[in-house]
Amino acid sequence: MMKKKLLFVNGHLNVGGVEKSLTDLLCNLDYNKYNVDLLLLENGGTYLQYLPQNVNVIFIDTTKAYGPLIKSIFHNLLTFRWSMVVYRIILLIASKFGKSHLSELRNILQLTSTYDVAIAYRPGICADIVAYTAKANKKIVWWHHGEINISPSTILEYNKTWSYFNNIVTVSDGCKQLLSQTFQYPFYKIIVLPNIVDADQITKMAGTESPYKDNKLKIISVGRLCPEKHFEDIIDVTRRLMDGSIYDFHWYIIGEGELHEDLIRKINKYKVNEQITLLGKKNNPYPWIKYANIFVHPSHVESQGLVVLEAMTLGTPCVVCRSIGTSEFMINEVNGILTEPNEYSLYMGLKQMLKINDRTNLTSKAQIMVKEKFSKKHIIQKFDKIIISNEKG
Repeated sequence: MMKKKLLFVNGHLNVGGVEKSLTDLLCNLDYNKYNVDLLLLENGGTYLQYLPQNVNVIFIDTTKAYGPLIKSIFHNLLTFRWSMVVYRIILLIASKFGKSHLSELRNILQLTSTYDVAIAYRPGICADIVAYTAKANKKIVWWHHGEINISPSTILEYNKTWSYFNNIVTVSDGCKQLLSQTFQYPFYKIIVLPNIVDADQITKMAGTESPYKDNKLKIISVGRLCPEKHFEDIIDVTRRLMDGSIYDFHWYIIGEGELHEDLIRKINKYKVNEQITLLGKKNNPYPWIKYANIFVHPSHVESQGLVVLEAMTLGTPCVVCRSIGTSEFMINEVNGILTEPNEYSLYMGLKQMLKINDRTNLTSKAQIMVKEKFSKKHIIQKFDKIIISNEKG
């Protein structure tokens, strides 16, 4: 059978949920079936080292083409980045006279080949490039977000761009409903394909040694420090526990983001410095998750909740706020504790978990669920069907 030629387009492979999803997918494809090009538009990133050699990475750093128009063009001329001058001018023409002019980017972005399938792994510029620049027999755009916070004009732009795509792929049924309610795109052409949970790789990376140095009960949370993740609720929950004379615990937070300084200020204000530690970014968070006593996820917005599934895989008991993604696999008091998306409910859920002496019943059911629904074999089989399917998906 002749190999199908695939193109993936994304910004980078820095640490992040979308990038982890893309890396896991590329690491598990059957390269007897596919030749794969990956176009990155910003930089390489931490996950680049994990890609198989079968992936042909096309790296075109377009970041210098953005910013104030005159400043950008002048700076690129001074540094002899002629291609970025042309890139910026083409973007300007496309914004004024129609995105069809993005086809002029083919040579700059090294997209002169014709692909069987071209995949934009994000909306926005990645989708624009696949829609208007790439030549492909079939085009797919991925949607990973658990909410839609874009302007009406942007919705109209997406509607127009997405008319060039054979399918939208998203990671949960809740996201499919959200997309259908927001955009003018045929419901039957929206396909649900969850992210892979590679249990073998996660377990291997978790290792056999605990990174913790104290004997207190250890709670771990992982995610971007941004408003929708509600990491500030951890501070409120900690204060409530202490007010109830519960002190013998240490809460660790892995992640970075724009709310880092705000969290530090609130930690100092509520005097919980000895109970909460911000660990920053960890390229490998799995040892911290595996050897924690409890995993808590305060996020109100998750398209799927990949990090929760990873914690379940490692056998760590989970207390999780309800969201579009997590409500599809988390069953309260069966494979974890599912709370409402607010600080008080999260507190009550954690207290409930703390009262359970033997949590193996929860964790064993969680591991079975992940293996049945999110294994790499199951997800790759579904991906293969999407690639070879007709327009209806």
